[in-house]
Amino acid sequence: MNYKVQLRYFLMVATAFILSTAHAQDLIVTYEGDSLNCKITKIKDNFVYFIFTYDNSHRKTLLPLDKITYYQYNYYYQPELSPDILRKHASFSRFKIALSGGWSYRLGKVSDMVPMDYQSYVKKLKMGYHYGGDITFYVSKQWGFGIKSTNFRAKNELLNVPYTSMDGTVVYGVMRDDISIYLIAPYVSSRVFDSYDRHSLMFNFGIGYVGYDNKAVLLSDIRIKGSTLGLLWDVGYDIGLTKNIALGFQFSFIAATLTSCDITSGGYTQHVTLSKGTYENLSRIDVSVGVRVNL
Repeated sequence: MNYKVQLRYFLMVATAFILSTAHAQDLIVTYEGDSLNCKITKIKDNFVYFIFTYDNSHRKTLLPLDKITYYQYNYYYQPELSPDILRKHASFSRFKIALSGGWSYRLGKVSDMVPMDYQSYVKKLKMGYHYGGDITFYVSKQWGFGIKSTNFRAKNELLNVPYTSMDGTVVYGVMRDDISIYLIAPYVSSRVFDSYDRHSLMFNFGIGYVGYDNKAVLLSDIRIKGSTLGLLWDVGYDIGLTKNIALGFQFSFIAATLTSCDITSGGYTQHVTLSKGTYENLSRIDVSVGVRVNL
């Protein structure tokens, strides 16, 4: 299955999943044996807060946890509460703006085609830093969707590198790589709050655009650019500092492979299709920290 088919399938499944769970309602079973079709708004201080329908009207109430034998989110797909009522009583932030940065490591191994003298040089290009941000809109307390943008940077340089010309003359020059790998990806997000609705565990999954840009030098300037589709996985933990501000820690995995590129040198650009053994592995892991604003 190619990346375009994967993207269409992912968007169809994600949309169907979000719509199916956005207004699903929860189940509470009491010690008296009553089953309540309700919407749990929060669990705090050993109490479960919820909204339910009674005598053709909706009520907000709470029960102590020791009076409940079982509860489950998104149990009923035929809600008794209308979306307007749920929006009116929503007790969660619908928008989250996140700014992050940190350490990155590319996962592709150094090719055996790289001479031993330059293996260390290439290995240093595997490590770098990244920065970026994302915006998430939550259609329910647990589920949402958003878009992420992030940029990986790494560079290295060697001086007095020997080159042998066509006539056998040895000249010395600069070898330099200045690499950017940027990602723009829509994603589906899920989150789980602690019992005080202050801290949360978050997961994202998406498919998006990955761009590669290397401003290189081998005696003269060379520009290598290409693009592909990539997969994104995030797992993070947000520590609430105030009602709207949190400190976030995140681990991300991005999987992508470059199979073709444009190489520009001396004012001339050539499109190159890479053979299977020379694909450029753009996959990496990111470890980041940043600020989250919940609105």
